[in-house]
Amino acid sequence: MTGRKTPSFERQRRTWGTLTYSYNRCALIITPEDSATVDFAVGDVREFACMALKSSTSETPTAKEQRLVEALLAWLTKNRTVATTEASVLALNSTVAKVLRDSAVRWNSADLFLKTLEGCGLDQCIKVAGIDVLLSGYRSFDWGIFKAVYSEILSKTMSITLRARLIDDILATGQSDSDVLSWCETQKELALDTFQKLDVSGIDWIMKVVQSKQDPTDYLRTVLIPRLHSVQPYNLQVWAALLTYVEKCPSESPAWTGTEHLEIIRACLGRVASEMPPYRTAKQKTYSNPPYTLVPTVDPILSILELGTRFNCFQVCLPLLHNMFLQRERQKTAHPKRPPNEYYSALVPKVEKFLQAKPELSQFLEPFFSQAASVLLSSNSTLTTFTQELRTALLRSRDAIKILQTFLTADRVKALVAGQGVSLKYLSTFMSENLRSQADSSESLTTLQGMLKLCLTGMIGSFNQSSLTNYYRSNDGIELLTHCFTLQLSSDVDQVLARFLALPLSNEPGYIQNGLVSLLKHLPKFLTTQQLSLLDAPFSTFAAEIAKKFVRYTIGTRPSQVVSLRELQAVGCGCEPCRTSLVPFLTNDLPKVDIRVTAATQTHLEHQLMFAKKWGFTWTTIRQGTLQVVKPQRMIDVGRWAGAQTRGYAFLGLLGDDQQQRQILGSDYVWVTGTIAGTATPPALPLETQANGTKRGPDASSGQSKKPRLS
Repeated sequence: MTGRKTPSFERQRRTWGTLTYSYNRCALIITPEDSATVDFAVGDVREFACMALKSSTSETPTAKEQRLVEALLAWLTKNRTVATTEASVLALNSTVAKVLRDSAVRWNSADLFLKTLEGCGLDQCIKVAGIDVLLSGYRSFDWGIFKAVYSEILSKTMSITLRARLIDDILATGQSDSDVLSWCETQKELALDTFQKLDVSGIDWIMKVVQSKQDPTDYLRTVLIPRLHSVQPYNLQVWAALLTYVEKCPSESPAWTGTEHLEIIRACLGRVASEMPPYRTAKQKTYSNPPYTLVPTVDPILSILELGTRFNCFQVCLPLLHNMFLQRERQKTAHPKRPPNEYYSALVPKVEKFLQAKPELSQFLEPFFSQAASVLLSSNSTLTTFTQELRTALLRSRDAIKILQTFLTADRVKALVAGQGVSLKYLSTFMSENLRSQADSSESLTTLQGMLKLCLTGMIGSFNQSSLTNYYRSNDGIELLTHCFTLQLSSDVDQVLARFLALPLSNEPGYIQNGLVSLLKHLPKFLTTQQLSLLDAPFSTFAAEIAKKFVRYTIGTRPSQVVSLRELQAVGCGCEPCRTSLVPFLTNDLPKVDIRVTAATQTHLEHQLMFAKKWGFTWTTIRQGTLQVVKPQRMIDVGRWAGAQTRGYAFLGLLGDDQQQRQILGSDYVWVTGTIAGTATPPALPLETQANGTKRGPDASSGQSKKPRLS
């Protein structure tokens, strides 16, 4: 064994693997015929054959060399298909073709050269063998033998760039007679008429041929461009390069006159835009099988728009955007995994960025944004998110009001109220702040106002009254009132206030004290921001309703036996135990209190309590050091009344001074203030309404609450 290379070991499992030895010369392997434990393979003789033929100087092939040639021809035939996709195999085939070419030239064997070309594949011959191999054959062999073969090679070569290079290189050899020159001119014509692929690099050559025509504009319009439309209709890089060349033709050739070149560019770009499928895909690499997946791409659309701007014919590109809208249903049905809304979501921000650089084109793209808004809304029926793409489309559209009117139905508002989408507040704020500028007629303004009112009505109906008593959401009421003014629907404020006063919750003392009164405290500050006051309707009516409910359900009536606060406070002597423990208990509404004291302090407190014994107070020592004082029920009522009266006077202060209180309360001023003072009682409720807010009478079973009137 000679020339052994470094061995390699590949582990397949923890306990075993494969040890491989490779040799670049020769090896002698002796193994039993029936052995199943040893595997070996002998590779092809390509490398050896190439080395042997390269080093040969024979003028005629020997038998051994003939076998090596046959082996290399077999290699070419076997691998020519793989060579078109794998660069490594293409390089090996090219090497083999050159070795066979050299051998054919040395042996003057036209037959071997022909077999070499056939082995490479006539359709891939230029790519696999290379231009220099074909040029060597042209120089070395009779042209009459290979003329037809070269013609077939050119006709089967898809790339016009490769065809052009071969033709030009043959002409550049300087060995061309009239027959060859005629053949080259014919092949140029055929290249223009029959090419299957045009690269950007081939534009210069093909346009030089066009320029040589007697009427280049007519040839370009009737032959070249239709051909390119048929074989590469959507290769925008090629179209851009071709049209760029056409644009500068008048400055390079007198054959171009007037504005013919501009008309050609406009017609060409317009046809591309009209015929290009708007819903294109791109390959995205994956790590599975297949190794890629198709994903939506809008880059071709943007490229068309940029070309229209570049060549000053933007309007001819707009059919592509219109076709995108017309074909949306077909796309949705044919490719449900790539729906139209995905394309619009990707395209809207790119077109917006495009317009920022070219604002003068906004009038042409307004229909696109209207269509985009329509598609994005229809695909998002519950409006789960109000995306930036949808926002941009609506802002750029002149028909945003009509589009939203179709979308914003009563049922959809109910769904949004139920929390199935963006908030009505966000949606209505967007419409009010951004779409009023589009309301250029009384009809559109009425439509917008109707949608805003629909949203506000939904917000009012879904408002959670109990949130007013929640410390973390106590500002919800003021925010809803603020939203009315934001939407310029101040006339609907009375509906909001009526919602706050909705029965039966508004008759519950806890809701009144912690919800309505708390709201009333913040209301004057809010009204100041709107240049209003609590004296303005319907806020004055709302404040009066709260006052009446507050007095009726939280103040109560004055007890029959009333001991003045001064008399109760006089029981204490002013010392710290009396001031901090005894007197506060005597004046509140607690039924009893346990006071921890020393013996001396207890004796003192018992002495002071003797002055309160006449009102029914009792006391006892429940354990050593603890004095328990018990209050009778009538004195509990007195303490409760004192606290309620204090709260009542504090509430009246929320309404302003006495004059403002009279203006707000009107005829109810007498009994409201009288009830707080203890000189009057609340009037009886109407017969149809109980104190808890439920109905009496024949329809009492309906269970429906009645909202108070605010105006």
